[in-house]
Amino acid sequence: MFSQTTIVKNEFISTGYYQVNNGAIGLSNGGDNWNFVAEIDNGAVIYNTAKFISPTRSLGIVDYYENLEKVAFNQIDITGFVNIEFSFGYASNNELGAGDKMDLIYYIDGVPTRTTLIQGGNGEVNFGASTNNGTGVTNKYVLNIPNGSTTFNFDIELVADRNGGNEYVYIDDVYLTHVIPSSLPPAANCKNISI
Repeated sequence: MFSQTTIVKNEFISTGYYQVNNGAIGLSNGGDNWNFVAEIDNGAVIYNTAKFISPTRSLGIVDYYENLEKVAFNQIDITGFVNIEFSFGYASNNELGAGDKMDLIYYIDGVPTRTTLIQGGNGEVNFGASTNNGTGVTNKYVLNIPNGSTTFNFDIELVADRNGGNEYVYIDDVYLTHVIPSSLPPAANCKNISI
């Protein structure tokens, strides 16, 4: 038997509108313990109700001009953990043009890997059903982290190339988990046998 245990998480729990200022740390409410820092250049990072998975908000990143907006999540020590999984849901509004994109940059033991989650110009991307209000995760990113890794962190970037735009991307239910045995197997009982 095995059970999944949360190392750190962020569900972006907030009881009201909250905007994270440039260089500021996000909220730690309701058990959220994976902090991040907002790096904003003519945009905003907002606990948002427009689209979410659970419970009532997501983290929205918006750009109003031609800039790079980023949230950088703290590095986590994963030494000694095995079967580690990193996951989150992501979405966007319909304002991302062909030159706009949402990128994930993750770092395993300090080594960066970049992947584009949403390339603009292809329409709106929803978490789940068209109502977007806690209906499920369609766009879920999942990464299995190799055993023996010692640190993990990640950034989400909104890269915008259109002045006067109103490009939004969203993330929700960010988890770093690992699987542990819920019970130990029975001990072997060996005897010396002569043939």
